[in-house]
Amino acid sequence: MLAAPLPAAAFGGLLNVGAEGGYSQLYRASGSDPLYLHGGGAGAFATYGFTDSWGITLEGETIWYVPYMRAKTVKNENGEDKIKEGPAVNDIAVRGAALSIVYAIDVLRATPYISVGGGAFRVSELILSREYASWDAIFRIQVGCDYLLLEHMAMGIAFRYDTFLLGATEFTSTMNVFLRVSMVFDLGGLGARDASR
Repeated sequence: MLAAPLPAAAFGGLLNVGAEGGYSQLYRASGSDPLYLHGGGAGAFATYGFTDSWGITLEGETIWYVPYMRAKTVKNENGEDKIKEGPAVNDIAVRGAALSIVYAIDVLRATPYISVGGGAFRVSELILSREYASWDAIFRIQVGCDYLLLEHMAMGIAFRYDTFLLGATEFTSTMNVFLRVSMVFDLGGLGARDASR
């Protein structure tokens, strides 16, 4: 994503299409019992540069998290806190897509960037063989860097934070670290004009 086809080329006019995958953490802030779930996932993305620095990116992903036991803090007969286990969550997954505005800086073959946007995620849990699912809107902020390996191939890393906005699920945010590989296509426009100078 966001890497120029030639070391001296600009971001404008380039289309990057690729795949990504890596580690994710899902967070639930629920009273005195916060919960962190660890998992991994994969997705795809497409980015187009409108100008030398500004572009737009569409990302979609599916992330799976490790099973866990539902638990809550309750008071015993002496008024002391104790953990009470609930039913096991056998499967939990987050699926969705986000559209973001990208600001990129070309530094020869490396392209650091930051993007901000929003989208929708579906959070599903399988509890006692029954699925519970909810949709929620998200706000996304992402920073990363891509490096041009070949004339039309780039590889990079992205750090992504998503926060759920509507409270439709019991979870509040996710944090992801994804490796990304993409093909770079010059569609003309600013990228082609600047490269020919």
